[in-house]
Amino acid sequence: MDGQDPIEVPSSPRDKPEPHPDLWYSDGSVALIAEGTAFRVHGGLLAANSDIFKDMLRVPQPDLVETYEGVPIIYLSDTKNDLEHLLKVIYRFQCLWPEAVIEFDVLASLLRMSTKYLFTHIRNAVIARLQQSFPDTLSKWDKTPVPSASTAFQVVALARETNARVLLPAALYRCCQEPLETILRGARDSNGLITKLHAMDIEACMIGMRFLVAARRKHTFRFLSKGPRYRAITGVRSVHVKWSEKCAKLSYCGEFIQSFVQFAVRSGSWERHDALVRTTDELWEARRQRVCVHCLAAWKKANTNGRENVWNELPSYFNLSEWDVIRGECR
Repeated sequence: MDGQDPIEVPSSPRDKPEPHPDLWYSDGSVALIAEGTAFRVHGGLLAANSDIFKDMLRVPQPDLVETYEGVPIIYLSDTKNDLEHLLKVIYRFQCLWPEAVIEFDVLASLLRMSTKYLFTHIRNAVIARLQQSFPDTLSKWDKTPVPSASTAFQVVALARETNARVLLPAALYRCCQEPLETILRGARDSNGLITKLHAMDIEACMIGMRFLVAARRKHTFRFLSKGPRYRAITGVRSVHVKWSEKCAKLSYCGEFIQSFVQFAVRSGSWERHDALVRTTDELWEARRQRVCVHCLAAWKKANTNGRENVWNELPSYFNLSEWDVIRGECR
């Protein structure tokens, strides 16, 4: 819960609320009122799924309790839209099924409300939906279309607010792919609205970017350390002179990696933050240059292993607990 009292106690007479056109059940046992809209629903259903509502409905009702069309009223401080989203999912859970189309704003509302009222199954389902864009495994990340920067910024804020930390590593990694100016000033969405990161998340990105640069060198492009000129060009110690012990073109393959490293350093790509990048383009160029099959295989394997190492370490780059810990928080 966010610490906010969900019951708004009336201090003066109110205008008669308007029944919600859809979420109004004639056999409902309680009327929830939010922003002047009444939702007549089944108290037993709410209590069975939420300890918060169970406690609210357990409170003995005085003889003069306020009623609406014969059922007790509970005033809530939520917006009517937020309450509507929550109740629709309670009654029609299929709207959260993976194939269902649902806007981000609705998902955000549901995550806040399910967290506030302890609807654990709804909270977990919403987090699972958000993980379609910000997953917790590398294999899923590789299959995920790159989310927009503004969406990543919003998810970071939402995850902090609702303690859905399992979303943070992928979301913060996506944020770190933006220019520094965007991280500091905010990301603009398709409607021109700007979403800004909180100060703590700007700091997390700044620190995380340094780790990502180091991880890109140490893990993602580890195979470059087998180039004969690697130490001289980058200042990193290496005793290897070839990618594969089976190299059939030692001088030719060595010359290619030498030119590749020189280009990476001079172009500035050595300082990039995309530590999860797959070296597909580079492998294609190596094939075009007729690098031997043994070195190509070693290159691909090293890149695959390096990316897995980066993913396993990713939470630590942003001062988060290990993957197993933050996954366990959503169970």
